[in-house]
Amino acid sequence: MAQVGNGALGQGGMLKIDTSQLTVADGAQISSSTFGQGNAGNININAGSIDLHGIGPGGMNAYPAGIFVEVGRSVTGEAVRGGDLTITTQSLSIRDGARISGNTFGEGDGGNVAIHASDKIEVTGAKIVGYPPDGYF
Repeated sequence: MAQVGNGALGQGGMLKIDTSQLTVADGAQISSSTFGQGNAGNININAGSIDLHGIGPGGMNAYPAGIFVEVGRSVTGEAVRGGDLTITTQSLSIRDGARISGNTFGEGDGGNVAIHASDKIEVTGAKIVGYPPDGYF
């Protein structure tokens, strides 16, 4: 997680992952977020295959597995922005409630998401009853 904390002024750093296989499961997350006045860092992932699946335990408070670049709720200031997410892979599978997103929940711009898949992208699964919790978005 690359993160700018509440009240922080600096910039988030870059998170870079190079691997043959990446699995993010059952509520685990890779993220770059800002909750202060600085921009979130970028995430660059280069993997032969990527499998994102599942939602963690916790019922109404469960979180999806996934990769996120976000601006948090408490952020103010139009110049603040989420990091950019770049994924390069042969095969990407997103299933069973997992997500990839560039969001803003406060002021400022969410991050850009670019996916380059040379073989396939598979997105499957269904919304879990009770998720997302009311007010999540």
